[in-house]
Amino acid sequence: MSVTAMTLRRVMKATKTGHGGTGGTRAVIRRRRNPRPTRQPAETLPLEVRVELPVRAYDVDFQGVVNNLVYVRWLEDLRFALLGRYLPLSEQVGQGFAPILASTQIEYKSPIRFGDRVVGRVWATEAKHVRCAVRCEIWAGDRLAAAATQTGCFVDLATLRPIPLPEPLRREFRRQTAQE
Repeated sequence: MSVTAMTLRRVMKATKTGHGGTGGTRAVIRRRRNPRPTRQPAETLPLEVRVELPVRAYDVDFQGVVNNLVYVRWLEDLRFALLGRYLPLSEQVGQGFAPILASTQIEYKSPIRFGDRVVGRVWATEAKHVRCAVRCEIWAGDRLAAAATQTGCFVDLATLRPIPLPEPLRREFRRQTAQE
């Protein structure tokens, strides 16, 4: 059953039982301001990486829906796939720095179930002097299941103090966004 149908059903039930106003049956349909995308975008974004994300049996709850914490793990997988392509973690650690995450904001749009084909995409949205940000989307087939924004920086491993964004990442971001 779609979310709209479930909302309509709840509204109709509430109005029949007197919890929703004047009694009687009254249907209220709320339209979404921003309809959910139904196809994965074809355009390429700065430092974009796409990764197939497996849904494992232990990722789902008793209803067969992927647990919210799994999305956070997938965000980590996506970020490290991006870094692996442009600046592998082994190189970072070898040079004495590593990334840290400062914040994660995630919107759960649609449930993912065991057996769904899941693809994540991540791209850079910001590459400032010290701070950087990525946007992530998790798709189940042609449905956008979650969208997230993460911000972070890189730290010196000896002092754990923030350092300027590594030049290879900053240079590639500028090249792909034509900010030379």
